[in-house]
Amino acid sequence: MHADFFNAWKDEALAARVRNCLDQGVKCNSAGNF
Repeated sequence: MHADFFNAWKDEALAARVRNCLDQGVKCNSAGNF
């Protein structure tokens, strides 16, 4: 098996969503809003 991953997010936007949503354990939409 083989898979590729291409990240299309801007680094700052992705980091903000990880920090504000994933790290805090809340569910956010694609815009990063709760």
